[in-house]
Amino acid sequence: GTGAGLDDLVTFTASGRVGIGTTAPDQLLTLSHTSNPVLRLDRSAAGEFDMELSLQDDGSLFFRGGADDVGSNLTDLMVLSSEGKLAVGTTQFPTTIGGTDISAYSLFAAGGVLTEEVRVRTGWADYVFDPDYRLPALTEVDAYIRRFGRLPGMPSAEEVESQGLELGDIAVRQQEKIEELFLHLIDMQKQLEALQAENAELKARLQALER
Repeated sequence: GTGAGLDDLVTFTASGRVGIGTTAPDQLLTLSHTSNPVLRLDRSAAGEFDMELSLQDDGSLFFRGGADDVGSNLTDLMVLSSEGKLAVGTTQFPTTIGGTDISAYSLFAAGGVLTEEVRVRTGWADYVFDPDYRLPALTEVDAYIRRFGRLPGMPSAEEVESQGLELGDIAVRQQEKIEELFLHLIDMQKQLEALQAENAELKARLQALER
């Protein structure tokens, strides 16, 4: 059933499984070590890029890489925590930003994220079109802007700089302002049409008097 290498360092089972550091592999390839088992992909040529996967004591998986023949100066590229959180370009999993709790987030990327598309599922601002919705008067909006330097319901520049913003939340807030703006435009259009009709009526009366 089982063939073993020197000191049982490598084990080949009858079922085709390979164990390194274990005599009882439970997968096709099982690597076992008492402290931080490491899988290394090494290019033999000097200066070539090497990669390591290292399992830490806390269950996190470190991905390291770099042009290092010795393997002692590889850079931490990515960390997958035992909780399923992923950190790219950093080994840290921040829990707060400017006092805001972000411990529930699962992906952290240092240096930014470039993607072709982001899909956010959240509630939307259709409540603005509800008949009971209180549309703020433009005079109120003007007074608020003069006092606070931003639109009502929007975060300040200082808040965004210190705490960041959530794409879903800010998209809903911006949509709310767009819908409020359209309601004001529709109301202004109705007022304009009423004035045009009144003006046409007055013009007709004036022409009748001049005859």
